Amino acid sequence: MDLPHLVALQTDAATMRHYGGVQERANIERRLQRAIDHEQRFGYGLWSIYERQAGEFMGLGGFIRYNFDFDAETIEPVVCLKYEAQRRGHGRHIVERLHAWAHEAGLLHLTLGRVEVAHEHMAKLIASYEGHPRYPMIRSPADPEGRYLFYRLVPPSGA
Repeated sequence: MDLPHLVALQTDAATMRHYGGVQERANIERRLQRAIDHEQRFGYGLWSIYERQAGEFMGLGGFIRYNFDFDAETIEPVVCLKYEAQRRGHGRHIVERLHAWAHEAGLLHLTLGRVEVAHEHMAKLIASYEGHPRYPMIRSPADPEGRYLFYRLVPPSGA
C-alpha cells in the first residue's frame, strides 16, 4: 500500500534534492522493508503522513536508529515531505508532533537535532486505531486539531 507513494516521493527530483537525491525503486523497496523491520524490533520508526482534510499523502516522518543501523546508539528524527508540501509550515508542525509523541512514548531525552537515547528509554509505541485496522495511527497533543494522520508503513501486497 505504501510502496507507490514512496516510489513517487523518492523518484521526484524536486523533492529529493535535499534528501540524498533520486532513489532507484529497488533501493526504495529495501528501505521500506528495513523501516518495517526497524519498527518491529524497536517499537518506533517511520510513518507515512497524510493531511487529514484532503486525505493527501504528504511524505514520511518518524525516528530511526541512525541510517537504519540497528546497532547505533543515536536515534535520528526523519521528515521527508513531497515537494508540494515543503515550505508551507507542514514540516514544523509534523516535527513538533513527532517530538511530542517521542516524549509520550518514553523516548525522554530526544531533542530536535541529534538524538541520543539509552536503551531503557525505548518504550512501547503509543498507538490507537482509526479507519482501517491495519494502520495504527499515532496521536499527539502537539496536533490537537488532528491536522495530520500518521500511519505505520506496510509492505507491498504479496511481500
